Amino acid sequence: MTRWLVTGSAGLLGRDLMDTLHGEQVTGLTRADLDITDDAACQAAVTATVGAGDVVV
Repeated sequence: MTRWLVTGSAGLLGRDLMDTLHGEQVTGLTRADLDITDDAACQAAVTATVGAGDVVV
């Protein structure tokens, strides 16, 4: 099963994507959860949720 990481999951596109992926292995992170300008934090979030070869949006 594909693992998904959706950044901005509280935004318009993020909410729609989270609804569409309902039932899949999906982790949603909001702006409060992740500062996408922080490279180390982004790498840690990807590693912790999807690992290698899956989908980050």
